[in-house]
Amino acid sequence: MTSLTIPTEEPRPVIVCTKHRGVVFGYAAGDLNADPIALTKARMALYWPRVQGGVFGLGEIGPVEGAKISAQLDEVLLKDITAIFSVSAAAEAKWRDAPVVSR
Repeated sequence: MTSLTIPTEEPRPVIVCTKHRGVVFGYAAGDLNADPIALTKARMALYWPRVQGGVFGLGEIGPVEGAKISAQLDEVLLKDITAIFSVSAAAEAKWRDAPVVSR
């Protein structure tokens, strides 16, 4: 398997999926093969509509209208990682600007 190690400590935007069905956006630095993995400025995707295009769509275009996104936490530690996805610049902006569900 190819390593996803980041050669720099600069945080990069990622989406992390866990075997507990968590889908979390945030910024990771260092080795992406670590489990657990720490994310900063983390937000969870609680729901996304079918037109989102699934988890890959969350990384490609960011949350669309109708998606339900959590509040942000400064740092989270995620365990039982099943996948880590890259996030485009456009998607990163939408994640940062997404309204908090029910607020």
